[in-house]
Amino acid sequence: MDALYGMRKKWHQRMLNRYLQQRQIRHHSINFNTARKIGILFEGTELAQREPVIAFSEKLKALQKSVKLLAYIDNRLDAEGFVFKSFNRKELDWLLRPRSEEALEFMNTSFDILINFSLKEHLPLEYLAACSKAHFRVGPFTAHTYCYELMIDLPAGKGLPAFIEQVEIYLNKMQSTHEAAAV
Repeated sequence: MDALYGMRKKWHQRMLNRYLQQRQIRHHSINFNTARKIGILFEGTELAQREPVIAFSEKLKALQKSVKLLAYIDNRLDAEGFVFKSFNRKELDWLLRPRSEEALEFMNTSFDILINFSLKEHLPLEYLAACSKAHFRVGPFTAHTYCYELMIDLPAGKGLPAFIEQVEIYLNKMQSTHEAAAV
């Protein structure tokens, strides 16, 4: 089973690289205060993972920002009754790419900022981040540098609330000027 999964991951990576070479999207930094449309990806299998993300999205909505949530539920059960859209393992193709209508719509939305709050490696979420039409993508530190313009490395033992706090701090510090940097 592990050998098969390893082969699927390798093919996933190969097809993703091919897709990214063909797709030409310019990503750039954006000032958090001027950002209006924010997309949030997260792993929503456990309640403890959902609550901080939902609280953060409510905070953003209070700032008059349009927020769209998409969760990956790491099982094969149908997820209904959530306040956010989701997809699960049943909605992945053989190469571990999301194929649900919600995921494809999310991937093709031009967000000002896209944030991936999944602290563990979840290939479907990284795939959505990498292929997203978002202007500026934020996520956890990973070897897959093509996924994000800003990666945040969290010390061991820190959880999702600490990561959300770091994302807020760094996004509020981002200043988008269209001038050459002083050397």
